[in-house]
Amino acid sequence: MDEDPEFGRQYDPTTTTRQWIDKHWPEAYAEVAVGVLPHLIQSENLLAQVTKGSWATRTLTPGCRFDLMIGDHPLLYVGALDAAFLLVVPLSPRCAFLYSGEANTWDNIRKISDAQFPRTVNMHTVTAAARYVYASDDRHVRFVRRHLHALP
Repeated sequence: MDEDPEFGRQYDPTTTTRQWIDKHWPEAYAEVAVGVLPHLIQSENLLAQVTKGSWATRTLTPGCRFDLMIGDHPLLYVGALDAAFLLVVPLSPRCAFLYSGEANTWDNIRKISDAQFPRTVNMHTVTAAARYVYASDDRHVRFVRRHLHALP
């Protein structure tokens, strides 16, 4: 739907595709999200890449100040499939599922403190979210309000 940002202009020259969809078909992104994860899981390109690397979980220590949040786009990625990349899926407020094919990425992840890890993951969670972000309590409200993109 976002592949052609000019799509909406055929109906109204002052609107983008995203604005047109938000106005005329607001549930479109939720409907697509339900179909995207199975498609990604079955994607030969993604499957070929993720079988080359390794998976791990990262659990935050009990003294960690912030929990992990999850959004309506829970699969977070940094990089591109044809290069070094990292996949992250928050599983719970204290645990995330991680994938990387690069040893130096794992070294860098290990160096991230328990104080910084949830901040980094949460920033990606909030900026990747289309509309919804879920948290275990209200400690993250200001952060979400500050970083969740403004809806029309």
